[in-house]
Amino acid sequence: MVGGSRLLSSFVYSQIGKKYNIGSSDPNHTDCFKMLEEYVSFHDIQFPEEYDGLSKDNYGEKYTEDPEGTMGKLQKFMSTFLIKDDENKSLPGCVIILKCINDRIALGIDCGNGYVLTVSDTNGCVVERKINFKIVEVYKCQLQSL
Repeated sequence: MVGGSRLLSSFVYSQIGKKYNIGSSDPNHTDCFKMLEEYVSFHDIQFPEEYDGLSKDNYGEKYTEDPEGTMGKLQKFMSTFLIKDDENKSLPGCVIILKCINDRIALGIDCGNGYVLTVSDTNGCVVERKINFKIVEVYKCQLQSL
């Protein structure tokens, strides 16, 4: 199910089964922001304490108040710190912005072999078929050169 590197496999298996709880600091819970933060830390990329008014302490509250605006800020954050693939070619290890069947935007990590790690309020953190989503944006998990 998971292709790519041991680092990617290790991360994916550490996330599967976590319950969705937005803004929770419990290590057994996750949300899009927390999953992204944990994933990029595997690549030695440090999140800033705050970005455009978002922090890990207020992400849940901001998302509850304005889901689209908060996801927009998260996308802006990724395009500022990670390398965007302008061809939207998703390879194992890439961070992906996905559009779900219900038109909601979600965050995913490409697991390889046609699968993606996603977080949702209904399923928690699971691996799903990539073909179930429309890929909106793709980011390589490495820092842009400044």
